[in-house]
Amino acid sequence: MTKPLIACIAGFLGAGKTTALLAATRELKDRGLRVGIITNDQGDHLVDSHIAQKQGLRVREIYGGCFCCRFQEFVKNADSIVEEHRADIILAEAVGSCADLSATVYQPLRRFHSQRFDLAPLSVFADCQRVAAFFDRTDHGFTESVEYLFAKQLAEADLIVLNKCDLVDRAERMRLVCFLLQSGPGLALPR
Repeated sequence: MTKPLIACIAGFLGAGKTTALLAATRELKDRGLRVGIITNDQGDHLVDSHIAQKQGLRVREIYGGCFCCRFQEFVKNADSIVEEHRADIILAEAVGSCADLSATVYQPLRRFHSQRFDLAPLSVFADCQRVAAFFDRTDHGFTESVEYLFAKQLAEADLIVLNKCDLVDRAERMRLVCFLLQSGPGLALPR
């Protein structure tokens, strides 16, 4: 029997994670796969959960803290989705301010739960315009602590998904891709 796959989706606020997650869910369901979702928020009202539930999706919530701080609850929710709905894939959308998912979620899943779950690459979504402003050191509106979180998310990604590409021209997209590729693992950011 194949183990269920967990795919964590991270990225800064407004990067398009929820829209991409819902589109991916429709595509996966069209392919005959059973999909569950774990949503996450620092508060106690998860709008993303309501949107997903209206589309008939199996949803579990973690609120009042990010996945990093609520790992045991994350595993419990993943187990519940698998047991109750026989999910083939669990898409888990981290709160936009979350960092350290690799160290606090993916590594413990690999170490302690690899017999139960497979893992997709940790995918971090990033808005093209925000990435360009960040790398060019133009006025991106980030405070120092928010800049740290954004850089940390990009650095820990197994896969960076440049999103909202329609808002920049092809040359700019290629420039951003080249910069990310040249930065390599750990993403040394400009200062």
